[in-house]
Amino acid sequence: MRWLWLCLALCPACGGGETKGGPASDGGGGAAGAGGSAGASGAAGGTGGSAGAGGGAGAGGSCVALPNADGVDPTVAPELTVVGDPPAERGTFDPSVEYPAGAPAGAMSYSAVTATSSIQTRIAVSSDAGATWTYVADANVSAPFQVPVSSGSSRCPSGTCSGNLVHEVSSLVYDPEDGNAARRWKLFTHSYMVLPGDVLAYDLGHIAAFSAPEPPGPWVAEGPAIGWTSESSFSSEGAVAVATNFAQMKDCIALTEPGALVRPGGVLDLAVGCVSGPSSIRIELLRSLDHGASWLYAGRLLSAEDASCFNGRVNAADLFFAGGASHLLATPAGPTSLGIDGYRGCLVFDLAGDGTDVARDGQGRPVVQRVLDAPGQRFIGACSAAEGASAMGYVASELIAESPPRIFRMFRSGITPP
Repeated sequence: MRWLWLCLALCPACGGGETKGGPASDGGGGAAGAGGSAGASGAAGGTGGSAGAGGGAGAGGSCVALPNADGVDPTVAPELTVVGDPPAERGTFDPSVEYPAGAPAGAMSYSAVTATSSIQTRIAVSSDAGATWTYVADANVSAPFQVPVSSGSSRCPSGTCSGNLVHEVSSLVYDPEDGNAARRWKLFTHSYMVLPGDVLAYDLGHIAAFSAPEPPGPWVAEGPAIGWTSESSFSSEGAVAVATNFAQMKDCIALTEPGALVRPGGVLDLAVGCVSGPSSIRIELLRSLDHGASWLYAGRLLSAEDASCFNGRVNAADLFFAGGASHLLATPAGPTSLGIDGYRGCLVFDLAGDGTDVARDGQGRPVVQRVLDAPGQRFIGACSAAEGASAMGYVASELIAESPPRIFRMFRSGITPP
């Protein structure tokens, strides 16, 4: 369930302009490689555009044309259902599929939405190329929680914010070269506070890590993988890396929508959305060379300039392999039939070079290889793909407002990646 387009409740903290990229640096909290590069082993990255806009801006300042959209019409496309899935009143959303080509089985994480203040991550498995999925585990649970905040907080004058801790927008990966077999399946979520009155405190959170030996579990909470500076120590304390300690990410007031990819050689990439203002989100790439024990800054995947052709916001990175290459899915914002700005499709990009950027044209503009969209300006996104899930194709989240209360749903596109 992706809320950032509806309520950027972080406005009092917003400020500062975008800083351009540079060499990798120490992220704090145990992050490695102060002043070093992330390495050339490869990483996924990306940038995005809007299914309803002219394209992406680059160094030339203009917008590239987008290819015609492939439709994912919820009135025609089959809904992705999960056998044995426990009830979730408002539905399921935000799938992340991990199913390597030729693998005997794959797994998927997704958000189960009971209420705004009750969102958790579930795990399902498939052994038929994604034709069917079966629930096997809850990776985490939403629960009442308290975090300390600075004195004088406008949200929590008492110095303590109370509410529910939720876990959503997950990314699931299999890391076969991790020497610790108990954590070869890795899950990343944006875990944050929902305050009374369904106030979404995205900044009072962090990118959390969970691990398991197999998709059914047992799933273990490892704590914050990536944190940032906020008015609460909860956002940074104990984090493997503190993103705002990277010069290139010092203006991020919250990170969200993690997208992970494991490359040969044990390289673990993590794309994140950096919220730096009330209408500004860009995608940054972090990289680990030691299975998540430390993180380096690897590159800016989508700058504010790139995003300017897409209402200034593009998010929901999903990194995947297909056709012997790595790719990025990203979702732009735009007007929807609901009368609000929401997710408006999914864009596919090829990754170039060492994987820290997408393929760009001669003017430095990101090249969109494919667009997924729904008719009638429907709310659609984010999307996920995995080469081994050939019976499913891309899977897309869509908000079906005309069918409450189960408004959050996932649909199979039947479109073969990339």
